[in-house]
Amino acid sequence: MSLLTPLYIAGLLGISLPILFHLIRRSPSGQVPFSSLMFLSPSPPRLTRRSRIDHWLLLLLRALVLLLLVLAFARPFLRKNSEFIANGLQGRRIAVLLDTSASMQRPGTWEQVVKEVDLLLEELAPEDRTAIYRFDQRVTEVAGFDHSLRTNQQQRHGLLKNQVQQLSPGWSHTELGLALSTVATELVALADQDEVHVGASLQVILISDLQQGAALQHLEAFEWPENVKLQIRTVSAPEKTNASLHLVADRSQTDQSDENWRLRIDNAAGSTSENYQVQWATSEGPVPGISPSSVYVLPGKSHVMRLPERKAASWDRLVLTGDQQPFDNTLFISPRVQETFDIGFVGPGSNKNPEDLLYYLDSVFSDDPLRNIKVVQVKNPSEINQPQNIPVKLVIASGNLDAPAVTSLRSYVSKGGHLLYVIQEKTSTESLRTLLDDQDLQLQEADVTNYAMLSDIDFSHPLFTPFASPQFRDFKTIHFWHHRQLKLNTMDNRRVLARFDDHNIAMIEESLGRGKIWIMTSGWQPDDSQLARSKKFLPLMVGILERSMGVLAGVPQYSIGEEVNCLTFDQQPDSITIHNPQQDKFQLEKNETHFKQTTLPGIYRWETPKSRGFFAVNLKPTESQTATLDPSRLEQHGIQIGSQLSSEEEQEQERQMRDRELESRQKLWQWLIALAVGVILGETWLSGKLARTHTSDAKETS
Repeated sequence: MSLLTPLYIAGLLGISLPILFHLIRRSPSGQVPFSSLMFLSPSPPRLTRRSRIDHWLLLLLRALVLLLLVLAFARPFLRKNSEFIANGLQGRRIAVLLDTSASMQRPGTWEQVVKEVDLLLEELAPEDRTAIYRFDQRVTEVAGFDHSLRTNQQQRHGLLKNQVQQLSPGWSHTELGLALSTVATELVALADQDEVHVGASLQVILISDLQQGAALQHLEAFEWPENVKLQIRTVSAPEKTNASLHLVADRSQTDQSDENWRLRIDNAAGSTSENYQVQWATSEGPVPGISPSSVYVLPGKSHVMRLPERKAASWDRLVLTGDQQPFDNTLFISPRVQETFDIGFVGPGSNKNPEDLLYYLDSVFSDDPLRNIKVVQVKNPSEINQPQNIPVKLVIASGNLDAPAVTSLRSYVSKGGHLLYVIQEKTSTESLRTLLDDQDLQLQEADVTNYAMLSDIDFSHPLFTPFASPQFRDFKTIHFWHHRQLKLNTMDNRRVLARFDDHNIAMIEESLGRGKIWIMTSGWQPDDSQLARSKKFLPLMVGILERSMGVLAGVPQYSIGEEVNCLTFDQQPDSITIHNPQQDKFQLEKNETHFKQTTLPGIYRWETPKSRGFFAVNLKPTESQTATLDPSRLEQHGIQIGSQLSSEEEQEQERQMRDRELESRQKLWQWLIALAVGVILGETWLSGKLARTHTSDAKETS
């Protein structure tokens, strides 16, 4: 026999109560006077060393009642060994996620991760199988479940410990949502496809500082599996103070000189320090003789300041001092290199005549400290595709184009060039059809009464995003006297950017190969419109130039892990050589247009057969948000936070469920209660009989 609630057996101590009551002797209450004894001296009753039990049967019945009640509350049942068969010791399948992002470089943090892994391996049962993954902005398998299928548990754990000891935090930001969704998906796929893992409990254990800057976007469209649980083991840096340094560059500024840049110093909410210093430095350390700029930042606040004056090209970084967490205290800024390039103009006109398109380009694309720009009128468009020392970043064309010119321009764009084509009154429909590869295209002069205005503008497009604010989005003051009516097919690579108030197309964008073509159906010269004399003309044309260059000229700033568009360096490079901060050399071939090995913060140097330059790679600002993330934010995405039971715990839980089922089916407690009631009735009858017998004996004695 087994007991479902064996703790009630402690109630057997109550059996001592009837025994105690039977041993207690009470003196008779009241006095009966006898006349014959009134002259005798009273004598006290004789005391014995112990009392004796007179009614053994009555005592046993009362003790039996208590015994039956205690057994009933303990809920006994009869267990048969054949009725319980364990499902097998499958154990758990545990995916351990180790955070190796930049914030884990804080002193004392990674050491806690290694200790947590050691503790975790000691807690595992022999049937558990473990895989280890590392993550930052990507997820990488360190040791898969195949490694943990070895029969020797000590050997398995030794292998995993060695793998963890070889890891170290990197510089990438934390894509926590991507890591959780990826590993959860792999766990479910593993349980569905591999017979070795079918039926096992699925567990994800996250060991991380769980900083607030961790990205969770991948969890928004992800449905967390119901059979996967997440256990969080948070580690933290002993020093809570953290300040960070980041660049704030306004890319809408046409003059991107140092004095127009801003720095932002962020101070963590729990920081105990408020005073910091910012100073220029080189690869050899802080610049001697230059006093640092003092900054006062309250905890949980930010401070924006101008970039300190840079007096030498070798000053390539700013260092923040006064902080105990150095991983985000250096901001790299690429050395100043003026870029030289041409803007080609194809079509009729003169830069001396105010009635021509070309006249206004020289004033728009002027030189600045970062760019040496020259507008060149190209007589033969085929020259654009020929190798030259100075690259052509943008081609502006107008008027009629013959077949060779159209072929050259399409070749230029397909290789990564950018073309702005302005349709004039005498533009040939055939040349435009060939340029856009649309034989159904129709072109004619629009009938304009008084003037036309721009009324339907796509402000979500990068060209018009600077005008999206309410104070800048009004184009109604720009009048268009003439424009062309353009009808063309709808294509996936074609996008309408603006329309006139008569619903005719004003501007479109079409992708061709690696480049883009912009078409304007009206010019900016006075005969066509007031565009050249408006305040919108300069930022619009500069925006087209910036789009042609890939990134903002003169501000080559990237984040860790971000791809670098190599067409920014050279429009048609034969090859590009890039050196990272550790002087590792990377050679990109002609067909490679993106550099992806931005894994280290610092200054990168690039070289092409035509030019050379630098770009800076810095830590992503979100990685400096080191305050702890509330786990409830993960639960909001449907993640079940908790721990799966071990095989022994599952077996014990299943045994308890089977015991409850047996006890519920047998219901032996009911029989015990009935028997106890019967014994109580018997004890009541017996005690009554003994009481009557005692009364009769007393009367006969008297």
